[in-house]
Amino acid sequence: MPKPKEDKKRPGIAIIQGEVSEAQLGEIKQKQWRSVKDVATVVGYGTAWVSYLCKTGRVKAIKPVGGQWRIPESEYKRIIEEGLPPLPREKSVEKAVKELVMKNADITDNPPEKSKLSWPWNLLFKE
Repeated sequence: MPKPKEDKKRPGIAIIQGEVSEAQLGEIKQKQWRSVKDVATVVGYGTAWVSYLCKTGRVKAIKPVGGQWRIPESEYKRIIEEGLPPLPREKSVEKAVKELVMKNADITDNPPEKSKLSWPWNLLFKE
């Protein structure tokens, strides 16, 4: 278990994970916060997904020592208006196929045609 952050600027809450702004921390201290379950219920996702977004910093929240994630009221309102932020995709399938074709194609002597680069099935499935 990681040691809680000792923050001299923000006494009173020992935080294990997460980060919020000063204004959002003030909301949490004034008991104006929501739980992961509250957010998950409103947006229609599972609590595990919302917790993951909190852990990765995509949703601004803090996790105090011995407690559960606390999402400030302002972040909760933002999520209701805008929805949960999407996670970036690593690569699209088409981009991965293009990279595979370019890697295996003999570009110096016989460059592939442009039509073959979009979906080059003949290069992927050789007989």
